[in-house]
Amino acid sequence: MNIAARDNMINVLQKELKDRKKIVDERYVNIQKVKKNNEFLEKVAGDYHNHYEAIKKIKNEQMRSMKIIIEYLDHLIKETEMTEESLNYAKNQQSNIINELDTLNDEIDNISKMTK
Repeated sequence: MNIAARDNMINVLQKELKDRKKIVDERYVNIQKVKKNNEFLEKVAGDYHNHYEAIKKIKNEQMRSMKIIIEYLDHLIKETEMTEESLNYAKNQQSNIINELDTLNDEIDNISKMTK
């Protein structure tokens, strides 16, 4: 499989994952509304809530780990002698991780707002 085809497949799978996540989120919101009229949906709503709490816990752990990596990269950048190429690579990786942290933080915020 060539690189372009692989990248295309990754994009398709990411879109599918995003679509499915949106469906699950919409179902959760709908169940929250309907459970008031149907006592049997309380358990389903509880299961969804537990699911989101588990996801939030995993994402918080990912954030903690990424912060440790950022601190380590910062230490490497400041304290070691690196080639220009290595320095640029480390800074680029640090920037990528910071962007990922922002994404994770947004996802955690969205989950928190939804599960209030």
